[in-house]
Amino acid sequence: MFATLTKKHDRRLSDLFYNLAWFSERILAGAELVHNQHPYHSLLWTGFFISRCSQMWYVISVLLTVFAAVQKCSCIALPLVFGHFFTQRRTVAVVITIFIVTITYHIPGLSLYRWEEFFDHRRNRTRLGYGWINRPLGLKLNITTDWINFIFVPFTSEGVIIVCVIIMTMKLRQAAATRLAMTAGSSATHGGGKKSTGTHLVIPNSQNQRVHTSFLSEITPEQILESQVTRDKVVKNSNDILNPRELRVIRSANLICVIFIVGTLPYLVITACNIAFRPVFSDIGEIELYFTVRGLQDIIYVSSTAANILVYYKFNTKYRKAINSMFLCWCTELYHNDDS
Repeated sequence: MFATLTKKHDRRLSDLFYNLAWFSERILAGAELVHNQHPYHSLLWTGFFISRCSQMWYVISVLLTVFAAVQKCSCIALPLVFGHFFTQRRTVAVVITIFIVTITYHIPGLSLYRWEEFFDHRRNRTRLGYGWINRPLGLKLNITTDWINFIFVPFTSEGVIIVCVIIMTMKLRQAAATRLAMTAGSSATHGGGKKSTGTHLVIPNSQNQRVHTSFLSEITPEQILESQVTRDKVVKNSNDILNPRELRVIRSANLICVIFIVGTLPYLVITACNIAFRPVFSDIGEIELYFTVRGLQDIIYVSSTAANILVYYKFNTKYRKAINSMFLCWCTELYHNDDS
């Protein structure tokens, strides 16, 4: 059943691209605004275009996180449905569909940008930046894309993932309680047999264990019946218990979902305030306050996606080996370059 589950949909790819795009945009903006680098090609406008592309990768990461949460929630809550519905072929199809749909509805808005010259009044010279081929159409497409990226996807995904986290947490606690009951039952069953040194009497049960005759007076028929019922329940529930590897996969997904909830919740508050208190709390109102809060939210976004990479490193053995191998190769190459 876990053959499909252990196949990574590689949220790592979308997280990595989003972090690289965000980092590149900040570097370009800082180079122009802080270090006064003003080439003919505007670094600020180039960073703006990269930031528009980074939204696409963040949406892909969000949708893959939602799909992984639903998949793993179904795995522990509805194992029969999971095995029937989440086949490897269907999983790959869903992941490819997420990439195609997200990239497709971003392409029209991005394709309307073009390089064009503009006069920089601060520098008193002509520079090259981005402009729209069709400004009215570009505004409409941007509004539609932003509504999907900043309202529909965050609020919907937050609700779905919260429900999945609650279900996964409850099921993990049930699995832990059942495993503890199995351990306690096994310890209690084997405890009496170790002290037996005389004549033994066989008590009919599923384990066919022997009990010393000197203790028979202390065992009542009700206790024997209760012990038998307890063992039957444990054996019945043991089929639904996840093994350590499966629990590790579920816990890693649960942790990523919690990181997503914590990282997205401030943005939902910002968006709600933007809708409720316009135009005071918007682009055309208290600009410094609004952009300060949005800047903090960007930091939270990047921190959450970067934390996902750390989670992959801790819980995914292949990913950890690949990272260690890359780092070792980089250190080796750097060492040889220094020697030469």
